[in-house]
Amino acid sequence: MAKVLYLASEMVPYCKTGGLADVAGAFPKALQNMGHDVKTVLPYYHFIKEEMTPYEKFHIHISSQPVDGVFLRNNDDDVDRYFVYNPYYYDRNGIYGDDHGDFGDNDERFAYFCEAALLLCKMQNWQPDIVHLNDWQTGILAAILKLKYADDPFFANTKIVFTIHNLAYQGYVGSNSYKKFDLPDSVMNFDGMEIHGAASLLKAGLQYSDFITTVSPTYAHEIQTKEFGCGLEEVLRANSYRLAGVLNGVDNDEWNPLTDQFLGDYQFGPETLEVKEQFKERFLSELGLPYWSHVPLIGMVCRFTPQKGIQLIEAALEEILRMGTQVVILGSGDPNFAQTLKHFEQKYPRQVRAFVTFSNELSHQIEAASDYFLMPSRYEPCGLNQMYSLKYGTIPIVYNTGGLADTVFDCDRHQDRGNGYVFYDYNKGSFMDAVSRALGLFEYKDILKIVRQRGMTTDFSWYKSAETYGKLYNYLCFGH
Repeated sequence: MAKVLYLASEMVPYCKTGGLADVAGAFPKALQNMGHDVKTVLPYYHFIKEEMTPYEKFHIHISSQPVDGVFLRNNDDDVDRYFVYNPYYYDRNGIYGDDHGDFGDNDERFAYFCEAALLLCKMQNWQPDIVHLNDWQTGILAAILKLKYADDPFFANTKIVFTIHNLAYQGYVGSNSYKKFDLPDSVMNFDGMEIHGAASLLKAGLQYSDFITTVSPTYAHEIQTKEFGCGLEEVLRANSYRLAGVLNGVDNDEWNPLTDQFLGDYQFGPETLEVKEQFKERFLSELGLPYWSHVPLIGMVCRFTPQKGIQLIEAALEEILRMGTQVVILGSGDPNFAQTLKHFEQKYPRQVRAFVTFSNELSHQIEAASDYFLMPSRYEPCGLNQMYSLKYGTIPIVYNTGGLADTVFDCDRHQDRGNGYVFYDYNKGSFMDAVSRALGLFEYKDILKIVRQRGMTTDFSWYKSAETYGKLYNYLCFGH
């Protein structure tokens, strides 16, 4: 078993902007349950509510100046979790930026916590076999460890795994940024972190890691193409021999309809789907919507961004409503899309509810109450909501991309394993065809039940992913 140092910029339950936080919260616990020795490190943002224990003071040099900090510790779930406390860097109203845009010193903010993690290892005389990095926020550490610490015997046998959660976010910084971290001039070339005259923290992670992973097998192939490569497809193709996709898992402690605290007395499983219907009735009543047993409820929970397919929803929503449905949507982002949703809510008061906010409770309830879940993402590295939907007996309607293609199989094409509905051309016509076929299933209750149970009994646990990563760690560190 390996000693694993796991770094991420966000992690549930402490802080979250997206799926990275869900992964970072659940994956280390799954690794530890398999017998690996795991420590996680992330920044301490002032809005974190969980209680911490002060651990140790330290300082890291940025631009040759010592910058003081304190390690805090929390191991409520029996995983050793350390937090880098520095008010100057992390007492802000956002993780990556605020209303004015990204913070201008994000390179320093994230390099600081990354290098602090290495210092923590030395303070504890704990030599990691693996340093597992996630996305651009931690990419710079790959360069720091391989170049700045190249002659340090403490890390001589440490291997680096770098996971891409979303290639579109690449962490661009100034061309002189590397000098702050005592890196050599050689990092600013094509084989390093240079890209179009600037520097990319994500590219540093790609170029200086020992192995690259993505969050689904299909996405690993997609990012090597011009359409999804975000300008790095040549780099990724050149490194394809050390690139693989490993599908994310689902935290069964949080996403389980049999134990979900947000469902009150209406918890259900594959054999008690009538309780799901009872919860739907109660949920609609709480939203002030009428309950009709013959009318399917369609849910959607997402960030309102082009990636998530909001243009398709905007173009098709009225048609979907006229097909005899009710729709509940939760999310935040594009204000124009939010305004469109409010317009439909006013126009169709007995069919539509829109919540422009983030609510963990409401997201659970929408997944549980809905008959169908819309997820028409233009691209989706892994996606978690489609897996949550399947676990809750809610049938996903998705585009054939990334992790969606790896987890949702069209009922009409795959009669033996179909668990949802898929469209294969990214346009309104193809999308509406999938919606229409999905709604057609609602009339055949026996088949509907079979499809729901098929999704609910699929193993999406983190154990499978952790097992795959365990094999990768052993291969990198021990050659087997």
